[in-house]
Amino acid sequence: MALSDASIDFMPGSVHAIVGENGAGKSTLINVASGTVEVTTGEIFFNGRIVDSVTTAAMRELGVAVVHQHPALLPDLTLRENVAIGLSRGLPNRWMVMEKLAEVAQDGMGIDPDDRLSHLSIAQWHVVEIVKALYLVPKVLILDEPTEPFGREQVERLFELIRRAVIRGVAVVYISHRLKEVMTIADTITVLRDGRVIETIHRANVVESEIVAKIAGRPMDRFFPEKAVHPGRSVLSVKGLSGKNFKSVDMDLCSGMVVGLAGIEEQGQRSFLRALAGLESVSNGQVVCDGVRVKSGDRAGAHQKGIGFVTDDRLADGLFMSHSLVENVTASVLDKMTRWGFLSTGAEIDSAREAISNFSVKAHDVFATPKQLSGGNQQKVLLVREFSASPKVLLIDEPTKGVDVGARFEIYQALRSLSEEGTAILVLCSDSLELQGLCDKVHVFSNGTIVETLEGSDVTEAKIAAAMVSHGYDGHEKSSVAPLRPSTPWKRFSRGDLFPIFPVALVSLAILGCTATLNSFFFTEINLLSLAALISILVFVSLGQACVFIIGGIDLSSGPLAGLVVVLSSFLLGNSVESVSGGVCIILLIAIGVGVLHAFGVLALRLPSVVVTLATFVAIGGVSLYLRPKPEGVINPDYIDLVESQSFGMPVQLLFALLAMVALGILSRSTGLGRQMRAWGSDNNVAAQLGVRSAGITTCAYVLSALLSGIAGLLLAAQVGIGSAATGSEYTLMGITAVVISGASVTGGKLSFMATVVAACFVQLCLNITAFLNMNSAWQYFLVGGATLLGAAIFGLLQGGKVKAA
Repeated sequence: MALSDASIDFMPGSVHAIVGENGAGKSTLINVASGTVEVTTGEIFFNGRIVDSVTTAAMRELGVAVVHQHPALLPDLTLRENVAIGLSRGLPNRWMVMEKLAEVAQDGMGIDPDDRLSHLSIAQWHVVEIVKALYLVPKVLILDEPTEPFGREQVERLFELIRRAVIRGVAVVYISHRLKEVMTIADTITVLRDGRVIETIHRANVVESEIVAKIAGRPMDRFFPEKAVHPGRSVLSVKGLSGKNFKSVDMDLCSGMVVGLAGIEEQGQRSFLRALAGLESVSNGQVVCDGVRVKSGDRAGAHQKGIGFVTDDRLADGLFMSHSLVENVTASVLDKMTRWGFLSTGAEIDSAREAISNFSVKAHDVFATPKQLSGGNQQKVLLVREFSASPKVLLIDEPTKGVDVGARFEIYQALRSLSEEGTAILVLCSDSLELQGLCDKVHVFSNGTIVETLEGSDVTEAKIAAAMVSHGYDGHEKSSVAPLRPSTPWKRFSRGDLFPIFPVALVSLAILGCTATLNSFFFTEINLLSLAALISILVFVSLGQACVFIIGGIDLSSGPLAGLVVVLSSFLLGNSVESVSGGVCIILLIAIGVGVLHAFGVLALRLPSVVVTLATFVAIGGVSLYLRPKPEGVINPDYIDLVESQSFGMPVQLLFALLAMVALGILSRSTGLGRQMRAWGSDNNVAAQLGVRSAGITTCAYVLSALLSGIAGLLLAAQVGIGSAATGSEYTLMGITAVVISGASVTGGKLSFMATVVAACFVQLCLNITAFLNMNSAWQYFLVGGATLLGAAIFGLLQGGKVKAA
């Protein structure tokens, strides 16, 4: 049981720290308090009253705000939209958001309220998470590992913010593995172990070593393994190495030794470590591993020569988060698992199972993903992968970052065991106490060079700190987060959803100009009216497809559904029908029913949207063929005239298509429902954590898609004029193509309905011009397919990916 018989009181106007190993129950406590996990036994009291409905929305309404260790943010939404989702309110004022940003970080850490989060760093995400919590004006503020990506300046700023909140009477719950921070900021400390409260004590009545002993169940002097007695032979030799942020570094690493790198941040030690790993180039000097020179800036080559590397950012750079533990653990030793180019799955699983067991990784099986593990177990997986490769040299950047006390003990033991087997280990660590307990030798960096080396009995926390301060900048640690330049309006626009409109529109205009120049009949009234009618049909199909794309789904049935509407129109909108409007309503109700069926398949049957809509793609085609085995049944001429009429100087069908675009644009950007749809497509797990319910938005998306496809079918019926089961199917791929060309994310969240309409115009234009240019009809597909690939590549390059942590 993750949490058992736990009773804790959080008092207003105080900071209550929760400490414990991973798996001790801290995460469950947070999830219970925020309403994301149901309480099985016991009760929650708020201001002396029992909380009857413990849901995310209810706890948020009471004033409980949570800053998560892994920010519960939506990458495809802007900062202001994330705040609105988190608070279930309208879009917050831009200037008020800027004030909150400035309160949390100096100059708001370069963040603009309208920045899309996918282009911010991890440190900036944490700032946004804190801003979102503060916007709630909380009565209880829960902070889970809030300082992990921050340097000293940001930490001090956060602590000052916490102190101001305490003065206002806020109850602050502070969860951290960094005991020095806990001892600095907390008034009360509760220790959890195995889901139970071990003890609650006042911070003034306890010292750090006692807290460690209570967490781990062992005294501090037994926490680190015994050190090496005699060093072995030299394995890695560094001579005069210079590069970015470091210069003229000499170093020898011997087998059986654990050597540390210390120094205040940004003194060159991290760049030096990464250069040894082959991740950064050097300007001068050489690195020799076991007698073989290592090429600069070649990570693969360094790995082959026996240099392992463990990053400090396991989430962004270390683990394959969506892959199994088997794939993660064996990634560095695949050559040992293959024969004649084929992978031995059995050997791979056995190897992973043995490695995970030896390292005591807590997972339900080897096919679990790192996402399902605690931070400590994720770090173990990262280490297991490098250990499996049997490196001659192991470089580790912050070996216990974000790791609980119990897992730290196991990591220390594993590192010492590896060193005793002959591996030379180089550790970069910002914790002087950890360096003291783990390392045989410590090199202190300042201004890019080694300024002091401590060995043997001189490796103490006090001497390491003294060496860092005496050679540093007035004894103040610099931020671990590099300065980030604020985003510019152009950068935000080029990464925005509307940007694709302009290149697609320019190419479309160029095609129009060339075609008109080569064939004067292109701009005749009859062709333009025909083109407008065809564009209107594709616009409705594409808008429907976009409604499903935005939540991360797909609708393969849109084309056949439009074809079915044509067939139904031949019955319900024929010459003998007295009420055209009645027939239209029946047809649209049938289309809505198809959308409800899709939502049922996705929600109730838990089938992927591609499976559900592929099934209806086939089924709807069969129904159309059953109803009209051959083309027959004339569409009412009065209905056709109505569809082809004009208003305000433009075809009515095109006018309605544009009105649909505007309505959907308002829905997606200016309503809570639309914002929730985008949130779900951006990250459904985070959206659910924030209280977004999938049933409503999924049903809405598929019903809208089917309804718009139904309208497209009504327009197509006016074009075809007869009931034919052979029409419509081609619109599925055309609609998907238009959405992709519009720059939409195929995984959801990022999309513009206006860009979708412009892209639909472009696709239909490519299909239309081939006849005027005397081109083979195959060119229709060449042009559209080529444009899709080119557009996707250009938008990907211009808009870039997520910025990694500094």
